[in-house]
Amino acid sequence: SGDADSETGVVRISATENMSSEILPKILQPFMREHPGLEIEIEASNRNVDILRRDADIAVRMQRPEQGALLARRLGTLRLAFYATEDYFTRHPYPQKPEDLADHRLIGPDRDQSFRERMAESMPQLAKADFSFRSDHQTVLLAAVRAGIGIGVCPIAIAKREPGLVPVLPETIHLDIETWLTMHQDLRNSRRIKMVYDHVADSLQQLLK
Repeated sequence: SGDADSETGVVRISATENMSSEILPKILQPFMREHPGLEIEIEASNRNVDILRRDADIAVRMQRPEQGALLARRLGTLRLAFYATEDYFTRHPYPQKPEDLADHRLIGPDRDQSFRERMAESMPQLAKADFSFRSDHQTVLLAAVRAGIGIGVCPIAIAKREPGLVPVLPETIHLDIETWLTMHQDLRNSRRIKMVYDHVADSLQQLLK
């Protein structure tokens, strides 16, 4: 019971690469300053870890959890759209319609068939897209967009912080992903884990509004 009431110790969070590198550190920095006894471990992976096996204490998931014995809160919708740098558009004309993307260098998934299928379902204009710069790592794709290689997908919440990124047909081509926060229900009485869970949930809900 003493450990359950403690505000110090380790909390392990699982999240996608972009969430782990671009969003969670900014959310957690002020919280960790207020709670210096907390230790945070981040599992940055696009796969879903098994919360029931305690592979992580808390998980940010991009789909509705289906397992029982989990506490889950829907945080909102993460919207992704296509972006390129201002410099890229000094060398290439801005596309006026989805069909114009065929004349551009596109940045997208490599062997991740599930991501390709999700993009094709939500953005049928890209069903036969030819991605000439490919990776299945979100951080690599975002770095390629920032480097001005071409047009690629990026979460709008991240792109808003990047003054050099230009949205490309955002009302026509976008991908909306439900975002959930989960934890094992047996951990709901752990004060430090519940504190982190509530802070991440509240912060992401504000970001995803």
